[in-house]
Amino acid sequence: MPEFLKLMPAYWAALRAEHLVLDAPHVMLQGEENGKPVFFEVFSWRDHDAPEHVPPAIQQYWDRINRMVESRDGHPGIEFPEMKLVTPR
Repeated sequence: MPEFLKLMPAYWAALRAEHLVLDAPHVMLQGEENGKPVFFEVFSWRDHDAPEHVPPAIQQYWDRINRMVESRDGHPGIEFPEMKLVTPR
């Protein structure tokens, strides 16, 4: 298992311990892009400003994760696009 995946349970526990995210949904997806693995993590921040004001413990995780990932198609290795849940009618 890649080091990235080994780190994810501790990272999620740290986010929860800092009360930065909601319990659910939390989904980790893996795919492939241009022959390389790509991961998407789906979760909800506690509020809009949470990712802008993380404590040093979370920033340390981001620093570690950034050393494990690479940018692609002009996007940083880690990004937090804001989305909303859509329920088809």
